[in-house]
Amino acid sequence: MNKKQALLIHRKDHVATLLCPVAPGDRVTIIHNKSEIDQITVRETIDVYHKIAIQDIQPMQPVNKYGEVIGRAGKFIKKGQWVHVFNLESVMNHENKRL
Repeated sequence: MNKKQALLIHRKDHVATLLCPVAPGDRVTIIHNKSEIDQITVRETIDVYHKIAIQDIQPMQPVNKYGEVIGRAGKFIKKGQWVHVFNLESVMNHENKRL
């Protein structure tokens, strides 16, 4: 059986990028700087190269990838869930609403 892994790009990140497709119940090893730093249990089917939450993320909390904010959680996201457009809001949309 192949080891399922996800790449954590920056230590500030809330998400990691999957290096293979995963299914509910799979265990994923989180890799950062060539070291295994954590293991998480997958909560839903997620395709390769998509984002997985490596910690619980509260609604409206900024979400980091690459050490930078890539959006805000549109709802509560549990550790091990898929992070994508259906639960991640653009920060740009919030800024535009203020104009």
